[in-house]
Amino acid sequence: MNSDKKEHWILPEPFLFNCWKHHLGYIRYQLRNYIQKGEDGAGKLKSNLLLLGESQMDLYTGSLSPEMILRNTKINLEESNRFFHKPFIYWISSPPAGYKTIFLCDGSSWTLLNSGNQTRYIHIHPSRYSMHSIRIKSGTLKTLISVAWLCLTENASVSLETINQGRKQFFDAPPVKSIQSIRGITKYLELFGP
Repeated sequence: MNSDKKEHWILPEPFLFNCWKHHLGYIRYQLRNYIQKGEDGAGKLKSNLLLLGESQMDLYTGSLSPEMILRNTKINLEESNRFFHKPFIYWISSPPAGYKTIFLCDGSSWTLLNSGNQTRYIHIHPSRYSMHSIRIKSGTLKTLISVAWLCLTENASVSLETINQGRKQFFDAPPVKSIQSIRGITKYLELFGP
């Protein structure tokens, strides 16, 4: 895989899909890619973590790549004549208006919205609590990624000290007092592979 080409997973129009928020495989790939870049990679990782915001999100944990997700979505929409801009907008606007849900080949469900962008009008993300996804807070996801970085680059073990170091170093978050206060960290850390 050419890391320069895949660094931002250039996805085809008309899709809008934030892989940093919604695709575990992409995050894992980028984490290892950034580790190879050393300090420059640490800076890029920090920049991307700051863009995750402060909300909750659904993170796809299945085996489909971002390209495969979009290819399956395109096929689904083409079969129902809803892929092009006008038919898609009409369908999204019809009751129940605002969003629609589709199912992909692995059984996962995905929410489609009108992004409001003329060229990337299909906003897609995993449906809430869908198969092959987890609902996760932004702060937990940022902490998981930063702890995984430290475990992979410094051979650190998961501890309160490592968690707080990652939170401070990568997104300037306050320290936590106990691992129990962020149970999601220990629950999901194995997904990141350290």
